Amino acid sequence: MKYIIANWKANKNFLEAAEWCGVLLHNIENNSLLKTKLGTDELRIVVCPPLPFLSLVKEKLQSHFIHVGSQDVSQFEKGSYTGEVTASSLNGLAQYAIVGHSERRNNLGEKNDLIQRKVDISLQYHIQPILCVRGLDDPIITNAPIIAYEPIQAIGTGKNEDIATVVSQKKQMKMGENQLFIYGGSVNEENCKEYMRHSEIHGVLIGTACLDPQQLYSTIEAGIS
Repeated sequence: MKYIIANWKANKNFLEAAEWCGVLLHNIENNSLLKTKLGTDELRIVVCPPLPFLSLVKEKLQSHFIHVGSQDVSQFEKGSYTGEVTASSLNGLAQYAIVGHSERRNNLGEKNDLIQRKVDISLQYHIQPILCVRGLDDPIITNAPIIAYEPIQAIGTGKNEDIATVVSQKKQMKMGENQLFIYGGSVNEENCKEYMRHSEIHGVLIGTACLDPQQLYSTIEAGIS
């Protein structure tokens, strides 16, 4: 299976989120190949909107076999933790959760032990954590099923890393045999295909290029061609 994961980050309001879903669905409806792939284990699209829009996005997209992910998850279980979004509250709503994104590591000071707790509690509540690592200095958490390599120098810069460099980095990471490896870093419609076609890369994590639903669709279309 190949993954295309769309991370909206802190963007859009409610009406914009609804419009985004409508544009993407209109394009999917007119692409029989994409509809077929989404109905099998060949391709999985995961959309990660801001928390307030999770229910909206799931309601609109799930009939087309598109999955929903959270952009983060709390280290805490349910209880007196005002403002936290717990895995127990996401259970049944989000199938995936991004954990350890470089922006949270850099801007919010998230450390490896905290990220480990988030991976553990996600799995406890049947949410698949997508562990983001910036390079070889970030340890691979052994029970994280999906590893997203997102080099700092490529995120939001428009300068994606070439395939040889990405595969070389993967081989140096201490990944488990069953862990999936995806690439994130300025992925768009111009370069998605090369990552999606490579046997050692199991998909892509898309940031900026997913904010425009038409651009995301073009990226998906390129990735499956």
